[in-house]
Amino acid sequence: MATGFGGGTGTEADPYLITSANELAYFRDQVNSGISVAGQYIKQTSDIDLVGDEVAFDNEHLVESYVESDYYDGEYYEGDS
Repeated sequence: MATGFGGGTGTEADPYLITSANELAYFRDQVNSGISVAGQYIKQTSDIDLVGDEVAFDNEHLVESYVESDYYDGEYYEGDS
């Protein structure tokens, strides 16, 4: 399990990077635990395959509202589940 993002500082010029399912799970866990990520920038750097991954995403919708905001740049990559 990831203990942080794949890089970045969360600013628009240097967004937090999500490069794997484990880092996406870390982001999900931060949101779920009530840690505010408001105003921080997140960038997904590759497709993330969640099918058969050891990371459980039974509540993906908790990240969904943030992903739909102006602060999450998915770079047109997908998260297959």
